[in-house]
Amino acid sequence: IGWINRRVEIELDLGLRQAIPSHYLARYTPFQARLALSQLDKIDSDSQKRIEKARLYCQGLSGIEGLVLPPEEKDALYIYPVFPIQCRSRQALLKWCLARKRDMAAQHLKNCADLPAFSDFYQDCPVARKTANEVILLPTYTRYPNLEVQKNIKVIRSYFKL
Repeated sequence: IGWINRRVEIELDLGLRQAIPSHYLARYTPFQARLALSQLDKIDSDSQKRIEKARLYCQGLSGIEGLVLPPEEKDALYIYPVFPIQCRSRQALLKWCLARKRDMAAQHLKNCADLPAFSDFYQDCPVARKTANEVILLPTYTRYPNLEVQKNIKVIRSYFKL
């Protein structure tokens, strides 16, 4: 648990860095390289699977007042490693979904303009501040069944029917 926490805490170190951390400059291990190379021939088919899941989310979640969806996809421009949605009541929606055993997570982006490390460059960025506190990531894993996507949609829709 301590090892995992130390890995997560790296993201919580929001201080200004003067140099690239050495672990960012490390080369892939041979195993990591083989793993990546073994998946290259599946990039197009995996992208299509993710796009299909995104389309299901778009169709199922469109028209919900209080939910912001990504712009409609034109010509398969987006691959969707995850499907982001924006909700003012993010914490309440996440708790609702978690209680119903649904797989999704809060996006952990920061509004850099509000971080002390960037105070010399401060600009008021209300949209960045808002999205930093409201984005939820829905899964589009290539092996994530479309039935699970539909269950996510159903649970999210049930939250907004309260």
